Amino acid sequence: MHRLGRRENLRCSLAVDGEPFKRIYIAPADSHLLLKKANLLVTKGARENRYRPAVDPLFRSAAVVHGPWVTGVVLTGMLDDGTAGLIAIKKCGGVSVEQDPKDAAYPDMPISVINNMKVSHYLPLAAMGPLLAKLACQQPVKAKSIPANIQTEAVIAERVVSDVAKVNGLGEQVPNNCPNCGGSAPGNEQSRPA
Repeated sequence: MHRLGRRENLRCSLAVDGEPFKRIYIAPADSHLLLKKANLLVTKGARENRYRPAVDPLFRSAAVVHGPWVTGVVLTGMLDDGTAGLIAIKKCGGVSVEQDPKDAAYPDMPISVINNMKVSHYLPLAAMGPLLAKLACQQPVKAKSIPANIQTEAVIAERVVSDVAKVNGLGEQVPNNCPNCGGSAPGNEQSRPA
C-alpha cells in the first residue's frame, strides 16, 4: 500500500466496511473485500484458495453488481486464485485481462486462468497500462443476465445467509464447520455422508 501511495495520482487506502469506493483499496488482513453497488463490504467469509483475503470473492461480487462494467486482472501469483473470479466476470459480461505467464515471476495464477478459460486480453505486464486506460474509457458491449450460481456464491461470501432453511437451500451441508468463518472445517471436506 505504501508503494502505491507514493504515486501522487494514485490514492490508496485500507478498505473500510461500508465506505463508498472511489480509489484503490487494499483488503485488510484476514478479511475479504467485496463490492456492493456503491460501497465496500469487508467480511470474514470462508477462506478461498486457503486465503482470506482472496481475489475470487472480490471478482464475483464485482461481477454480480457491475456486470459488463467490470475488468478483472490476474497477475503473477501462486496457486489458482483469480481463475473462478475471472470466469464469473466473463459470464456476467465483463472483461478479463491476464499477465503472460512467461512474464510473471510466479506463473501459477496466469497458467491456471489459461487452462480454464478463454481470456479477453493476454499480455506482458509492461503493456497493461495502456490497455487498462483504453478499457476504462470504453462502453461495455452488452449487459448479460447474471447466472444464479454466481449470485449465490456472492451471497455466501457476504455471509448474509443465516437461518437453517436458507442455508439448506444453498446445497448439502457438511457435518462440521469452522467456528472462525462458518465454512467447511479444513480437512472435513471429505466427511459428507455418502
